[in-house]
Amino acid sequence: MRNGRLADVDALLSFWIEAAEGTDRHDDPAKVVALIERDPEAVLIAEIDGRRPAR
Repeated sequence: MRNGRLADVDALLSFWIEAAEGTDRHDDPAKVVALIERDPEAVLIAEIDGRRPAR
């Protein structure tokens, strides 16, 4: 487990869009960047051997 980084923004958005299927999500890259910059511990990323698991 690690905290999300700015380099994770695109992958996070892709995951959130897939996970929130059928909901009214309005996330965009600027909002995710602002979240990570405002609170670097707000997003957790699961990795196995330094890589995110395939979905």
